[in-house]
Amino acid sequence: MVSGALAPEGVPELVELLQDDGWQIAVLSTPDGTRFHRPDRLAELTGEQVRVEYRLPGTGAPLPPADAVPACPLTFNSTNKFAQGIADCFAIGLLCEMAGHGVPTVVVPHCKPQLAAHPAFQRSLETLESMPTVTVLHDPDTPEDARLPKWEEVAAALRSVVPHR
Repeated sequence: MVSGALAPEGVPELVELLQDDGWQIAVLSTPDGTRFHRPDRLAELTGEQVRVEYRLPGTGAPLPPADAVPACPLTFNSTNKFAQGIADCFAIGLLCEMAGHGVPTVVVPHCKPQLAAHPAFQRSLETLESMPTVTVLHDPDTPEDARLPKWEEVAAALRSVVPHR
């Protein structure tokens, strides 16, 4: 699941790394996320269009059951929405559902330090960290240009929450 936060390494590179680990990938995006993460390349890699909207009943194929969800990168806004259960778009709504189903989720927020210092963001991180199936990868003491973890760290976090891979 992606949102409108920059990912210097590129989300397609994360997808390729996870596919190398044997994951079958379906990419979900917030509406703004499609402007940042090369949906055509992601569709080419996964064989599925990036999903942005709910499908109408009786149309299209449902998503396969998820073993885990990497929510990476998540904006300030998307992190806060997920933590508060504000499911105003498909991707955040599905994140909320996955948490309710107990699906392991690795959340990787990525926002400016000024936003990360906001009290609402701090409370959101605390809420997410209190959820038994959510792992948050966020170190506020890391310099801004290195705050987003390397993709190998994200893959390692997924391996740790779903060790049978």
